[in-house]
Amino acid sequence: MSKQLNLDKILEDFANEIGGKVIPYTDSQSIIIMPTSHGRFQRVLGYTRISKSQKVKFLEFDSKVCSYTDTIEMKKYLEEASNHTFCRLIIKDGYLQVASSVIVEHATADLIKDMVKEVSEIADDLEFQITGKDEN
Repeated sequence: MSKQLNLDKILEDFANEIGGKVIPYTDSQSIIIMPTSHGRFQRVLGYTRISKSQKVKFLEFDSKVCSYTDTIEMKKYLEEASNHTFCRLIIKDGYLQVASSVIVEHATADLIKDMVKEVSEIADDLEFQITGKDEN
């Protein structure tokens, strides 16, 4: 049985709780502008996709850190990533990003909130460590 998940409603309720904002992007994508603990804001993209190998529907969250370059000390950040609960580091479309995913049938509102919060906080922290700026 497939679980019905209203991502827009969950994100909208969460944004209202924390002073963020949700921007519906497409039928399957939303952007949430998250306030971070450092007084900055971070964009997180939430979307669904079907895995190619398992044919399972996933809920994905990712947030850009910065353009990927060979000068980024990836070993340091990958070692630190072992401390994250949900997040992993990826390179997507030329950007270093923080990402998290869950099978839709396992997703709850509380889990989604925790995932979005961690993605935004870690992406914001890494962005500031690497670039010294707040760009994303």
